[in-house]
Parts: sequence; structure tokens; C-alpha cells
Amino acid sequence: MINWNISGCIFKAQGQFPFMQSHTAMCIPLHLHDDIFRIYFSTRGERNNPQVGFIEIDINEPSKILKISDKPVLENGPEGHFDFNGLYSGCIVKRENELWMYYSGRTNLENGMYQVEVGLAISNDGGLTFKKYSNSPIYGRNINDPWLVSTPHVIPYNDGWRMYYLSGRKVKRTSNVDYSSFYDVRSAFSKDGLKWTSENMIHIPIDNETTYIAAPTISKLNSNTNLMTFSYIKQDNDYQLGAAVSGNLANWKIINEIFNTVEIELWDTSKAYPNSFIHNGKLYVFYCGNTYGKEGLGFLDIEIEKLESFF
Repeated sequence: MINWNISGCIFKAQGQFPFMQSHTAMCIPLHLHDDIFRIYFSTRGERNNPQVGFIEIDINEPSKILKISDKPVLENGPEGHFDFNGLYSGCIVKRENELWMYYSGRTNLENGMYQVEVGLAISNDGGLTFKKYSNSPIYGRNINDPWLVSTPHVIPYNDGWRMYYLSGRKVKRTSNVDYSSFYDVRSAFSKDGLKWTSENMIHIPIDNETTYIAAPTISKLNSNTNLMTFSYIKQDNDYQLGAAVSGNLANWKIINEIFNTVEIELWDTSKAYPNSFIHNGKLYVFYCGNTYGKEGLGFLDIEIEKLESFF
């Protein structure tokens, strides 16, 4: 049995600034120093357009907010561009003196439909501001990812970089404005982190009961075990936290049951879009609560030794 520590809701966007009217989705924790972390998230402004802001916390006293960004660190693109209607934080990669943020840009279509592709923004001031590498996506729809690509997570791999991401497979229309989406987790490879090629490899598959698989992040527990966390929907229920383990970063064994003992609170009956990392011998799993983060964000944590005993 795994007993997780639960933070509860540590922050909720509710009009602190004009661009931060609601939602704290797609968290990216960035370690600043000691136990201080900056948590980036996508938040919605007056025209319901997600942009990226942040809070800073002491991981040991997370409900005491040390700093809140008073303006977006990453803003929507011009009208007609791939990220005009929204952008969602994905992951941050440290490249020498720069921080590279891979994010998802959204284009709204008719009848509630949309498209999402991956962009890149770079910071030269420690992550206080980001400048887009290009006004175009660096990785988008292709022969292996026919609908959309989103929630990128980039790690060093084979003298280059591998991106794990949500791959939109298809859409099933249920009404003029409603539909069901089918996502799995796939990967792409790049030598330089800029030009990406699909590996046409399924890491976390859809099955008859499970879809909407999103937001993969990977933590190396030990020399033999990598842990991926993600979120998914099963049989039309709310988003839940999921996990898988792998020794080779290619073949994954799903172990969603490690989250079975996590208690549910009113704000997080839905737990979506996790981002996990290791700090001081613990695994932390940040996530957003009900309605895609409208009710705030929080995290779980557990000692690595206790988690390893489960395997």
C-alpha cells in the first residue's frame, strides 16, 4: 500500500491580474534554489485565452505563495497563428545559460473543435520572460499524428532529444458542439531540439476503456527504473492520475494502481495534466484540479524508497 502525502489546493487563479482570471493548468515546476520552486501554469484572461504565468513557493510550505507573476511570461501569438487562441505550458529544458520552454499552441475551429501543435520559447533571464523561437510550430500534425500534438515532455536521449507527447488520433462527434477525443502517448526524436521527426512509436496506448491520455512526464527513480506519470479518462469518468514504468524508455508497464490510495477532496475529484519530478529523495506529482484546473493546483509526494518497494 502506498501512502501519498497530499498538499491540498495550494493556489487558485481568480482574478489576481487581468490575464489570470481563472484556471491553473499544465504545471511546470522549475527548481530555483534550495526548496524554492517556480510553478508555471496556463491561466485564462478576459477573453478566455490561455497564457503562461507562474507562482513561486517553498515546497515545504506550499500554501504560502512567495511570488505571483503580474503579467504573462508567454503570450498568445498574432491572429491567425497557431497559438492565437491559447497556449499551454509543457516542459522546460535547461540548455547552457538558456531555458527552453516547449509549449502547446491552440487554434479554435468551428463547433467546438480545435487544433494544437508544439511551439518553442527561450528565456535568457532565468525564466522571468520567454521569447518565441518561431511564430510557427516546431512540431505539428504529420502522417503519424493526424489530428493534434500537445503536452510535450522533452528529455536527453541517444546524443539528442526525445519528445513524449499526447497524439490526437481521432474525434468522435456526439453532437453539434460535443465530441469524444482519442489520445495516446507517442514520441519524436531530434538531434538539436529544433527539428523533430516522429518515431511512430506508441508508449501508452488507447484501449477499449481508456483514452484522453495526456501530459506524460518522466522521472528516473534509479539506474534501472524510469517512472512516467500522465492523466487519462476511463469510461467517461473524470481525469485520473496514471503511471507506467520502463527500463528502456520505450516499453512501458502501466501501474495506475499506485494512485489508488490517493484521497479525493472537493476541489480535485478530477486530477489532470500531472508533472512529476524528484527533489531531496522524494517524488513530487503536481496536477490541476476540477475543470482542467479551474479549481486550482496541488501536488502529491512520497519518499522514493517507499515507492520503489511497490515495484
